[in-house]
Amino acid sequence: MTDALEFKPNLTEAVERMRRLWALEDPLDRVPMCVRIPYPAKHPKKADGTFFGRPEDYLEEMEAKFAAQALVPDESFPMVHPQYGHALISALCGSPIRAAAETVWSIPIINDLGETGNLHLDWDNEWGTRFRADCDLMLERARGRYAVGTYEVEGVSDTMSALFGAEKLLYAFYDDPEGVQRFATRVTDLLIEFGRWNSGNIGAPQDLLGGEVCDWSLWMPQNSCATTEDASVLYSPDCYRQFIQEHDRRLSGAFTRTLIEVHKEGNHQIAAFGEVDGISMLTIQNPLDMQPAHREAVRNLLGKKIFYIGVKPDQIEDLLRFTGLRGVLLVSTASSVNEARKILAQAETLTAIRPRGGGVRSLTY
Repeated sequence: MTDALEFKPNLTEAVERMRRLWALEDPLDRVPMCVRIPYPAKHPKKADGTFFGRPEDYLEEMEAKFAAQALVPDESFPMVHPQYGHALISALCGSPIRAAAETVWSIPIINDLGETGNLHLDWDNEWGTRFRADCDLMLERARGRYAVGTYEVEGVSDTMSALFGAEKLLYAFYDDPEGVQRFATRVTDLLIEFGRWNSGNIGAPQDLLGGEVCDWSLWMPQNSCATTEDASVLYSPDCYRQFIQEHDRRLSGAFTRTLIEVHKEGNHQIAAFGEVDGISMLTIQNPLDMQPAHREAVRNLLGKKIFYIGVKPDQIEDLLRFTGLRGVLLVSTASSVNEARKILAQAETLTAIRPRGGGVRSLTY
């Protein structure tokens, strides 16, 4: 078990805050927070393909970032992972990868939904071999210093779109709904396999106080996953429920905890995502800035789901009055270590704690 990291001096207390968060328990001292600060960037990241094929530059950049962030006693965990953007899973299935303009994508390889039964993850193809080599490099470089994150498990709709094409998939919803369901079932099988490979080969060997770090730089219990359904921003909630939701239920149910990324453009899916029992955490924009209907969807899930919320320091009090204290992780930015520490102190005051080991007095709403 790894119980100390060079770039995470407050590892034990940060893990304990996260452990209670994932269990939907009251915080002991303050709500978990990530407060990001600037650092001297030598190789600035512009998009998800900036470091494609450049693992040494990537590691150099991240280590500079970790050295600065280590002075902030928050719940952001120093983490690296191979740099293949959103193209990796489809590439393991045989899709060619393209990289340009600081991003990475894959080329669809399915022309007919009748071909989907033959899809499989080939860990020995070009991209599987490169990915595994990158994992080995990073695990060796990170040992005792920082974590190697488990790679994002692409969403069901995202993987289907990558393999078949987003526009073709939309037509297939109407032209071949049974074929879409067979395709989604097979894709879900592959995503579960990919997530379990990550937990078994990346997460478990590090055993970070009983957990692992996902690509969101967050501690999660062992055998967890982070996913997304970016393609669903194009679907109505009814369409998502008809074609994708049941597969997300099976995907998320295969893991201890599941995080799902929700973009602002996908706020209309919050209620539908919240209906999936296995989805534990939703990463969302500040609900105070949402349209009323979307904010109400969040309100209905408070105490049932965990929310990762970006917030400006001057909005923290109002946000906590809306959300309460349980099941909330706040993410903010600061211009310096001192400012970051003041933000954390503010969160501690607002959490209104009793002495360690005692109960928590909730805010009044």
